[in-house]
Amino acid sequence: GVPLYDALQRFKIKSEWIVSGKNVFHHVVEYADIEACRSLLDAGADVNAITEDGNNVALTLNGNQTLFKLLLEYGGDMNFKLNGMSVHDILLESRPHLFFDA
Repeated sequence: GVPLYDALQRFKIKSEWIVSGKNVFHHVVEYADIEACRSLLDAGADVNAITEDGNNVALTLNGNQTLFKLLLEYGGDMNFKLNGMSVHDILLESRPHLFFDA
C-alpha cells in the first residue's frame, strides 16, 4: 500500500491534526499521496485549508497535475489571495505546467 494512506487507515488520523503548522491534509497534498488525499476529502477535509502561516493548501502542491485537478474537483478556491496574488496566479507563475495537459 501507500505509506500515508496506510497510516491514515491504521491510526484513523484526523484531518485537523496539526504538525509543523500544517494539518494532515496539507502533508498528504505536499507528498502527493492522491489516495490519502481523496480519502481525507471524502471524509470532509477542507479542500481550502489554511496553514498556520496563512498559505492555502494548493500552495503546498509540488507539481502533481493529477492532484491539482483533484483539488479543483473538490472545490479548491484558486481565487484565494495571499499577499495580493490569487492562488491561481501564484501557481501559474511558479508551476505553469499544472494548467496544461502534457
